[in-house]
Order: sequence, then C-alpha cells, then structure tokens
Amino acid sequence: MKCKPTLLACLLVVQALAVSGIGWCQDSKISVKAEVDHAFFTIGDLVVFKIIAEHDSSIQIARIDTAETLKDFEVKEEKDIRNELSGLISEGKEIALTGYELGDYVLSPAVIYYREAGSQELKQIESNKLYVSIESVDKSGKKSNDIADIKSVVDLSRKWIGWLIAFLLLVFGAGAFYFYYFRQQTILLNLGTKNELTPHEEAYRELNRLYDSEMLQRGQLKLYFARMSEIIRRYIERRYNVLALESTTAEIMQEIRCFEIDGKTLSLIKNHLEICDLVKFAKYRPEPPEIIRQTKLAKEIIDVTKSPDHSSLNDSEEPSIGNSKVSP
Repeated sequence: MKCKPTLLACLLVVQALAVSGIGWCQDSKISVKAEVDHAFFTIGDLVVFKIIAEHDSSIQIARIDTAETLKDFEVKEEKDIRNELSGLISEGKEIALTGYELGDYVLSPAVIYYREAGSQELKQIESNKLYVSIESVDKSGKKSNDIADIKSVVDLSRKWIGWLIAFLLLVFGAGAFYFYYFRQQTILLNLGTKNELTPHEEAYRELNRLYDSEMLQRGQLKLYFARMSEIIRRYIERRYNVLALESTTAEIMQEIRCFEIDGKTLSLIKNHLEICDLVKFAKYRPEPPEIIRQTKLAKEIIDVTKSPDHSSLNDSEEPSIGNSKVSP
C-alpha cells in the first residue's frame, strides 16, 4: 500500500528509532517482529524481509501469512528460520523480494497463527508495519528513466523483405550446390576406389591388414573379431549384391541361400559369423586355437565363394596367417 511522502518520512523516523516494531501477545508467551535490511532501494534491487516469532516451547507456530504484506512486491526467494536458545525458540521466514514501480509503500502487518500446548484453538498475532520506498536509479523520479517502454514493431518495407528473401534463397542455393557437388565427388571417388579391386581381392587385402595388426597381441579380441566380421560381410555384400553390412547373421543366411552355394559352405559362413557375433555382443572370449581356426575360416570362405571369372590371384596377394601372433 502506497503512502504520502510526508507521512512516510515521519513513519520512517519512528521505524528507525524503534529498529523494528514488535507485536506482543497478551500472555507474553510469544512476540513477533518484522524488519527489512534497508527501507530505501531502487527498482530491481533485492530487499530482505524478515519476520521472526519468539516463543517458549509451549507455543506451536501453525502458519505465517505474508500474502497481504508483500502483495506489491515480487518474491525472489524464501526460506525458513529456526533457532533455539535456553528454551526460547525463534522461528520465522526470511524473504528476498524486489519491486518494479516507483513509490512509497506501507507493508501491512503479517499474521502469525499459533496454538498453545494442549489446546486446539488457533490463535493469531500480528507483526508491526514497515515502510519502504522504491527510488529512481537516476534520482529524477521519472519512471521512464528506469524501465523503457516496449518499442513498437518495426515496419519493414516490401523492398527490404524482397531483398531479404533473395539473400536467403541465394544462401540456400549455394549451400545446396556445395552439398550436392562435393557429395557426388565423394561418392564417385569411393566408387572408383572400390571398383579398382574385385570383391575377393579387396577382402584379401583387408584380411592381410587385419592379420598384420597388433590387435591380438594387445588382447583386443572384440575389435579383432568385429573387424573380421565386417570384412566378410562386405565381401558377401559385393559378391552376391545383398545387404550384408546392415543385416543380422540370420538375415544374411536367408539372402544367400538362393545362390548356388553348397550346404557345407553355408555352414562355414554361418559358423564364422555367429562366432564373431558372440565375441562382439556376448563377451565370449575364444581360446587361441579357436581364434586361429576362425581366422583361417575367413580366408576359406572367400576361397570357396569367389567368382570363377576372378579366380586367378597372385600368391603374394593372398593373406598369410602363419605369422599371426595370438595372445592367450
């Protein structure tokens, strides 16, 4: 509630002399005081408002109502306070608040609701009034100097809108061209690289690189089998033109059954891919003999399934696993 400046000045003097007013209950078992850390502040500043009830242990505080007291302000933070010393209990609230409208305000009394020991009757006691003033930042008293009014919507002419649309279209077109051109170049480059080797030649090359790596010596079984599975899956994908890299082992077997592959070879492929899956996903750690067997099996799968038109291959290009070192 706002009050006149002259009256506020007088009340502030009284408030300063008294430090803070105190509300007393008739039986003197409970007293209430309210205070602020400063009575003059500017728009947006935080002010700490405290309301404390002091009482003995026979009093139980039910509720502290500050809604009417702080109705002209915005509460930023609120926390409870409670201390006990020599049987005297002090409890209440500490509230950080602020205001956004210039003027002088009277903070009406807050209401404390309480019960006495052994009684269900709800009693109440009020705190003292407080007086605060929200001042202008530049002391001119003009509200417009603190918070500027909302500006109206800028009216863009059709000419500027047209230029803006043209610029956005140009940027979009340049980005699309850049993406398409370089994407096509990347695809063509990858296709050119892949088509330099036949499916089994590429698989032999990648197996050689895998065998020459130090994955087994370092005990990286999961990585080793994942890479070996990828090589065989890529070979099957190129050899039979099926989606093998993104398919499960069961899906791959279903796809290649329609080709002229004998049952023994199908069993070799299925066994190899399933062992690789177990190592990758089921934390299976094969013993060294099994690692060597699966490594040889990868080459055998390629040997028995490669296209007859490309069956000739230099011995130097075939993967040699005799030097592979397997860490137990």
